[in-house]
Amino acid sequence: MSLKLPTPVASSLVLIIVLAASASAAQQKRQTPPRTPQPAATPAPTPPPPTFDTLLAADTYKIYAEVRSVGQLIRSNSVNEILEPILKLAGPPQEFRTVVKWLNTHADEMMSSRLLFAAWSSGNELPDGLVAIEFASPEEAVKFQQQLNGFLQKLIPPPANSTAESDKTQPAPLPPYHMRQAGSLVLITPKPVSLQKLRPAGSKLLSEDVNFRIARNRLNTESIFLFVDYAGIQKEDAERLKRSEELRQKSVAEQAAEPKAAEPEPQTEPEETEPPMPDEPEIVGVETELKAVESSEASKEYQQSATEMLMTLSMVLSSISGVTPNWPAAFGVGLSFEGDSFDVRALLVNAPGEKSDPIPFLPVLTPGPAIAPEAPNILPADTEMFVTLSLDLPQMYALLTKPQPMLASHRPDMNIDAGGEIEPPFAALERQLKIKIKDDLLPLIGPEIVVSVPMSGLDWFQPPKSDPPSVSPAPSPSPSPSSPPSSPENQSNYSMSVTVKDATTDPRSGRSVAIGMSLKDKEGMRTLLPKLIESVAFKGASSLAQTERREDTELVSYANVVSYAFIGNFLVLSPDVATVRHIVDSYLKRETLSGEPHFKNYTRWQPQQLQGQIYISPSLMEGYRTWIQQPTAAVDDQTRAFLTRFSVVAQPVTYSLSNEGFGPMHELHLPKNLVLFIIAASSGATNAAPPQPNPPPTAPPNLPPDRPDNPH
Repeated sequence: MSLKLPTPVASSLVLIIVLAASASAAQQKRQTPPRTPQPAATPAPTPPPPTFDTLLAADTYKIYAEVRSVGQLIRSNSVNEILEPILKLAGPPQEFRTVVKWLNTHADEMMSSRLLFAAWSSGNELPDGLVAIEFASPEEAVKFQQQLNGFLQKLIPPPANSTAESDKTQPAPLPPYHMRQAGSLVLITPKPVSLQKLRPAGSKLLSEDVNFRIARNRLNTESIFLFVDYAGIQKEDAERLKRSEELRQKSVAEQAAEPKAAEPEPQTEPEETEPPMPDEPEIVGVETELKAVESSEASKEYQQSATEMLMTLSMVLSSISGVTPNWPAAFGVGLSFEGDSFDVRALLVNAPGEKSDPIPFLPVLTPGPAIAPEAPNILPADTEMFVTLSLDLPQMYALLTKPQPMLASHRPDMNIDAGGEIEPPFAALERQLKIKIKDDLLPLIGPEIVVSVPMSGLDWFQPPKSDPPSVSPAPSPSPSPSSPPSSPENQSNYSMSVTVKDATTDPRSGRSVAIGMSLKDKEGMRTLLPKLIESVAFKGASSLAQTERREDTELVSYANVVSYAFIGNFLVLSPDVATVRHIVDSYLKRETLSGEPHFKNYTRWQPQQLQGQIYISPSLMEGYRTWIQQPTAAVDDQTRAFLTRFSVVAQPVTYSLSNEGFGPMHELHLPKNLVLFIIAASSGATNAAPPQPNPPPTAPPNLPPDRPDNPH
């Protein structure tokens, strides 16, 4: 039986089913995510153009130089004053004059530019050198590149190629350089180079290197900055030595593996009999003559002692070359042209936890603690040059006494102990002095050591020697009754007395070499010195000592041969008695170097705590000024006129050695006028005309030509 629903009810059920199906379909549609089209692949971003600080990686080049404000430096008075004597007196080549003129013309375009120079590349794919110039914008870089390229093509033309000239299809020869523009930089290299080679992906930039950053930040005000990666140089040398050793061992192994060819039997040759040598004639009377020349036993003992002392001192000095230097990881140098002096600063950057020698080519000079130098309070005001250092004497003694293995056959004059090692050179010296240097002498000496030297004894600092007028040699005087006897002892005593007399009467007396040292134990040194002098000279030398005491000074002289003085807590020694006396007199008169105006004014820039100090008085510049005014000076008229046209204010040369924590800091101040004097004198000497030979002698007019004494 079938069930029939009313028509309205059936219509409602159909409507409900349709609505439910629509809602279910809509819910499923919302749960299913719509399909979106896949995006197209985007190209990799282009790396930004390099800048001055992002051009080089840390390990690409080992030498880096930077010139700041190139245009200002070209237009500065200091550079023009240096170039003027070179251009006017030295006669440089035309190419040099052309470059100087072009730089002066384009100085405005490089007024705030920086110039980079890199050398000593680390890889074969890198050019040997690189020059980069930074500009304010890429547009300025493009404009300057066109001008510079045109100038270099005229200055350095491409090499001539006959094939390219005859065959027009062949490409023209390229210039011996490559120039490109990258952002605001203009790069010049000997060959094309990719920027990715200069700065590989993931490499550390040079500006991020710790040693480079320390040196650059410390020397950020200098016009010229130089950085040398010495650790990289040592690493490259070690790798090269390792490769050469591997190649050598490989070659030796290959030669050992090769079968040896049978060597032919040597053929014996008949022996040649030499004719008998005639008997040597007997020398008669030699022993008698030698005995006649021998001196007394005391003189022989003194001469033998002096000879042994000189040999011992030479061995001590030769042992200095055996000390291994400790070089820094890097060093930076800055040069400043501002003011009335040229200032040079050099910072030795140490690796973390390491310590380098302040003067690597003199590693034996181990620095001591920083001090306020007392030498200016001891030395006279007219001191011409002095060098003072703070030294660690016990450490220096340990370095020099370090045993060094060596074969006895190399140096038969050295003493070899049972272990096959050379006896330390100080052992022989201690035997002669009859002391233990480490225990008896070093505890008495303080860290400050000073050496005072007269400028008259340093020819390499002085201006060129003037040619003296030619004079005929005077006849030698005939011996007089008051002449000294001809025995060796009297001759040495006579020459010694003449030297002392000349040193006393010379107006430059008091200008001899003197050595001073600070003392920790003044009384101990006063007791030890006479014993040392007797050990060096002869027994009983103390009986010749003459002592003078004034205030807190004590002067002791030995027969006008050697002298020393205790001045405060300082000991001063000199072979010239007049020198020590002059130092003592100046100290008592309060006429010391610390109160001299030039010293006070020109050493204000130095820090109070130093490890070294050098002072050269204005007498050096005064010597050049006096030299150029002499009519016999070895310069031409043009150089003389150039040097005498401006007044020269004499200034001293000053130097200091300090340590700011990163490493030793050297700073030198050279007076600008002194540098100009040296450059002008050198430039005039290079362009001076060669001396004319003397004309041949002619016969006197009244001398007949047939006379035998006629030179013709």
